Amino acid sequence: MTQVSAPQNDAVVLSTVRILAGKKGSPSSSVGTGFFYRADNGNITNSRVVIMTNKHVVEGSDYINFTITSSNNLYEMGKGGQPANRNDLTHHVDIIRNISPEIDNYFPHPSDEIDLCAIDISSIFMSRLQNSSKVRAHLIDSNDLMTEDEEVTVAHVEQIMVCGYPTGLWDSTNNMPISRVGHTATNMLTDFNGKREFLVDMPIFGGSSGSPVFRYEVPMYKTSASNLSLGGRIKLAGIIWGTLNKTQYGEIKIFEVPTGEKPMAAYQTNLSLGIAHPASTIKELASIIGNRINEVQSCEPNLIKR
Repeated sequence: MTQVSAPQNDAVVLSTVRILAGKKGSPSSSVGTGFFYRADNGNITNSRVVIMTNKHVVEGSDYINFTITSSNNLYEMGKGGQPANRNDLTHHVDIIRNISPEIDNYFPHPSDEIDLCAIDISSIFMSRLQNSSKVRAHLIDSNDLMTEDEEVTVAHVEQIMVCGYPTGLWDSTNNMPISRVGHTATNMLTDFNGKREFLVDMPIFGGSSGSPVFRYEVPMYKTSASNLSLGGRIKLAGIIWGTLNKTQYGEIKIFEVPTGEKPMAAYQTNLSLGIAHPASTIKELASIIGNRINEVQSCEPNLIKR
């Protein structure tokens, strides 16, 4: 599969996709973030392209809609990295659950405590290839996860980048996400309060659910716990699933309701703290998808990164 070639800090931004989810026959009622991931069974000839996101983004929904940019000339770029003769097409994918391994395209993480799922969209990418189009997208895969040597250099506070669609906001003209740089608030490799999650020091809003969190080592990266090297290194650290808010109560006046009760609404103060599952949970789900590929003995064409 042909993808845009770009510097790593630009490429990872192209991994995200804005998700609209809804019930059959009804307009979309949920907006969230996903990112493209290539899952395989250890053999690149049997790959699956999936959208990783949160379970709650698609919970109760029958379909998702998302927009992919493609072009016949990804190598001729204009200002801002937009390809010449760009074509944006919104795709509709029905979510198929619990029918059979050969048909299902929905893969939830098996743990109820992990708000993570994947939706197989391989056929969408195949259709683009069959039309001789090139997809302006970056597929994250196992090469974008930290190695054991890289994990040794992780400190309590690390610079991160989060890409997504807070409150559904996006650059609709260019089909691009909103990207922000912040820091971890707890160690990304340590379970916060005994749960498989860590905190990020960044405001998180509705629509950001499913946003990838990258360890963003720019313009220098660590070669050891005490040594730095010029250059950049960006690795997938996790996926946003929630936020920590402080709740306060304020009165809401209700008219024409014959009750003696005084309804109260909970107002929430954003603490600028997001909650993310670590990349290890994504690796686990990708492995489950790889095992499913073995089960169904997929024979789809090769999906080759970059």
